[in-house]
Amino acid sequence: MPLVTMTGQIDISFSAVGFEETHGITLVDLPLEDFIFPITAWSKTVCLTGRASARRMTKAGSGVTFVLNAPAGNEAMGGGFPTACAAIQTIARTLAGEFGPPGVRVLCCSRTRFLNLSRCDDPSRSTLERAESMLTPH
Repeated sequence: MPLVTMTGQIDISFSAVGFEETHGITLVDLPLEDFIFPITAWSKTVCLTGRASARRMTKAGSGVTFVLNAPAGNEAMGGGFPTACAAIQTIARTLAGEFGPPGVRVLCCSRTRFLNLSRCDDPSRSTLERAESMLTPH
């Protein structure tokens, strides 16, 4: 029997997946399907997991959605992977903006930083203060 059926709630949701994406080919030579694959596959997974858990968590008024990510960067010949990393962080920000006010925290962790995105929705603070509060040294 699923735990959520027994308890009626979800306290934490963790999203970490791996894919066999194509690396080592310049964008000029990379087939479009190979570029798009990590972006769509990873985005769908994080979005579906986040939505499903947030539905339960908002009803309870609490919970944590934890997203494992890699740093989006200037990877030469990284295929669609760097773009996928940027998309995952954006999806996590969107989840935080929509579900933070009802009490759901969204954390996005990568090798270079740990973002507590739920802290970014306080309108009383300046943009710089909100951005600085999101960065927690690893």
